[in-house]
Amino acid sequence: MRSVVKGLAVAATVLLVVLTGLLATLAVKRASLPYENGRHFDVVYSVVYDESAITLYALLALGSAAVSALLVFLTLRLWKTR
Repeated sequence: MRSVVKGLAVAATVLLVVLTGLLATLAVKRASLPYENGRHFDVVYSVVYDESAITLYALLALGSAAVSALLVFLTLRLWKTR
């Protein structure tokens, strides 16, 4: 039973770290787009990206990083105990 909990904790930690990386990558990619008047038009997909979404993606990445750090700490603590 204890090994199942440890395995689930490791799986959740890995998934949350990957999610954090994806959100951070998305925030950086969106921030690097050339915006004109707060908007960027993607000709390939015919989509207009708004510059204010960068803040939302950055906040999501930051929140996910905080939860990831907490989960990594708790998982390491769980593995150190018998």
